[in-house]
Amino acid sequence: MYFYFINPYNDLLRLRHLIQTRPMIVIGECSLDILNRQYLSIQIEIFVLQIRLANEFHLPLIIHSRQLLI
Repeated sequence: MYFYFINPYNDLLRLRHLIQTRPMIVIGECSLDILNRQYLSIQIEIFVLQIRLANEFHLPLIIHSRQLLI
């Protein structure tokens, strides 16, 4: 989720609704943008909420990760 362009809480509610009303097989692709430290705390909060949502509905969670060379 690009939280700095959209309202992440509304999008999580919309995602929850989609999971409840349509067949879903996975949640993803989720990640943290470590280079954007200004929003890191909210990124972590949303990432945790995505993990909880996947656990609640017993869905796999695809996590985007890459090696970051700083």
